[in-house]
Amino acid sequence: MSVSERSAAKQLYKKVKESPLYDRKLKMYKVNAPLETLSMDVGRARAFTPGWLENVSIWLHMEYKYLLEVLRAGLLKNFLRISKLL
Repeated sequence: MSVSERSAAKQLYKKVKESPLYDRKLKMYKVNAPLETLSMDVGRARAFTPGWLENVSIWLHMEYKYLLEVLRAGLLKNFLRISKLL
C-alpha cells in the first residue's frame, strides 16, 4: 500500500469514528446511521425501530469485517486500539 493510500485510509478511519456509525458507549460500529429522517423509499430497514434488525444495529460479524479491513489498510495501531490491545 502506498503512502497516499495509507493516508487516505487513516482519514477515512477517522471520519467513520467521528460519524454516527460509531457507538461511543459500546465502542463498536453500527451497520448504518439513524434512518428516521429518510423516507420509507430507502427500504425495509427504515420500517424497524432503531436498534432492531438492520436499523442502527451493531452486528458482531460486521464489526469483525471492519476490523479486518483496518488491518488490511495497514492501520495496526488503530486496530490494536479498537480491539483494546493497546
